[in-house]
Amino acid sequence: MKFCPECGTKVEGMKFCPECGYKIETSAPTDMVCPEFPEDMSLGEKSSPSTAPVAEYMPNENDKTGLKNTPYIIYKFDNGLGIGTSFLNDKVIPLHKSQIIVIEEYSEQELKDKSVIGRGIVGLALGGPLGAVLGGMSGVGKKTKNQYYLLIQYWDVKNKRPQLLTFKSKKRFDDLIDYCQKNFK
Repeated sequence: MKFCPECGTKVEGMKFCPECGYKIETSAPTDMVCPEFPEDMSLGEKSSPSTAPVAEYMPNENDKTGLKNTPYIIYKFDNGLGIGTSFLNDKVIPLHKSQIIVIEEYSEQELKDKSVIGRGIVGLALGGPLGAVLGGMSGVGKKTKNQYYLLIQYWDVKNKRPQLLTFKSKKRFDDLIDYCQKNFK
């Protein structure tokens, strides 16, 4: 029997945990072991262009970041990503490249097309467990403008457990995804 390593929910045969949204199949095997982090966890210099689209952070119930449900800019650095508010560029939450497990983009339509579970993930990100139920039922009805969701799974340095950050934007994150794939191997 397979369980979600984040919240312990039974996830046999599922790609995402229906309770917390944790990606199971490709990026979250239950036997994941936290890597050793380098001594120097500095991000280095900002890369150019340095930002991804302004995106709204979508906290989940397991969120331990302290980030608010507000717009953020994801900055590209030589050695990782920095997450900062779109209003104050001076304080950046660092994510060193050694912490990043996977970074993926999904359109709202892709998640809806995949299944009720996919819609539940969108609902979970928007409104917790109740949102997951409502999100799972959201495939019926009129279509809205496309939203893009950025999922960043990373290692929390303090507790050595994988965590999930979810952002949404009306603009694609493909430039950020390409940058990470090329520079953070």
